[in-house]
Amino acid sequence: MPCAALCEPPTEIPPAEPGRSVLVLNVGWDTGSPQTSTQLFAGDAAVNAGYVNEQVREWYSQSSAGASGVWSAFAGGDYAIAAPHFANPADPTSCDPEQLLAEVSSRAEAAARAQGVEPDEYAVVAVTWWLLPTCGYTGYRNGRHIMFNFHNLTVHHELGHILGLAHAAGISCFDAAGNRVPLSSNCAVADRGDRYDLMGAGSGTFNAVYASQLGWLNGQVERLETGDYVRTVTLKPYTALPHGLRAVRLQDGNATLWLEYRQPIGVDSPGYTFPFSVPATPGLLVHREVRANGLPVSQLLDMTPAAGPEDAGLPIGQTWANPLGEMKVTLVSADASGATVRISSQRIAVPDVIGRTRTEASLAFENAGLVLGGSEEVIDPNCEFIGTVKSQTPAPGTRLLPGGAVSVKVGKEKKKGACN
Repeated sequence: MPCAALCEPPTEIPPAEPGRSVLVLNVGWDTGSPQTSTQLFAGDAAVNAGYVNEQVREWYSQSSAGASGVWSAFAGGDYAIAAPHFANPADPTSCDPEQLLAEVSSRAEAAARAQGVEPDEYAVVAVTWWLLPTCGYTGYRNGRHIMFNFHNLTVHHELGHILGLAHAAGISCFDAAGNRVPLSSNCAVADRGDRYDLMGAGSGTFNAVYASQLGWLNGQVERLETGDYVRTVTLKPYTALPHGLRAVRLQDGNATLWLEYRQPIGVDSPGYTFPFSVPATPGLLVHREVRANGLPVSQLLDMTPAAGPEDAGLPIGQTWANPLGEMKVTLVSADASGATVRISSQRIAVPDVIGRTRTEASLAFENAGLVLGGSEEVIDPNCEFIGTVKSQTPAPGTRLLPGGAVSVKVGKEKKKGACN
């Protein structure tokens, strides 16, 4: 296809950096289209490449405290190509982003090669244009190809996919009575439901699950497991520089939980990269890490289900107990400088009810968060515990999870009147 007057190729393409080079091919349609009238704008390849080399690189550098940020974008030229077939109401497949990206990128690469530009020399090929179809998305990634509509947060997001990151999900969970709770065995997943994370529906930096996947948390995470202990840590604001301790990874039974403290600092500042974004309420966030296709996927827990997804943090002074594990998390205090968090066991010491009546023993267990599991009358030959608890199982001081059962044996006479 002959190149239109506006699609002059770049005079020089700098050498690519392995793994982080991005070739930007800006496109427009060479003829009108019944679905769109997207036109070609000269110089946009250079504008978008410059955006990657400046704003995107800075965002990655700040998010990783200098561990990353080496994206290098190169303007591959502006090209007029045949309009793709998309957003056709009579053809539902025309809104398939994978089909659209394949169609546009193949035509853009063919046009670039005709002008001496070789896309295969680059790790990533980005195709950009001014107007995307009205199909509910503004960008997409498939393999080493991405597409986006001019420069915006979509670029950061799609490059996150290039690094292997999944969407940052949110979950809505319900207890047995149908009440909303932060976590249970009955949860619905919202694919991009994390309002705090750029890989979700937010504009903030990547959460601790993904920062760990990228190697950005070296020396900045405390790793804990289920146990009968109390551990108190102070987390720095997640995006404050220089970084200190900014995440806790808690392996609690089958649940892998990550704690981080978000404040409007650095790349989490309102409007840092996109002035029209609405930031979520800062606070102590809890993510669950699950696995899909062998890779981590983050799920944001809503610690205040009644307040909405923009306020998912655990309130100061409150404790959340993991219903799928044995540990609990308390936000002791928090201010702009950091958050003091206590991670402790949910286990409860069994009260000593020896010598109490059965009714008194049952009430003592209930007040402690336990239950009376069984009661048996046994002969007390010494007449010391007639009508009262002679022994209990487990023994006093044993630590049980909430709802744990304690059985008692209540003394009785060998025969009526034997203890008079």
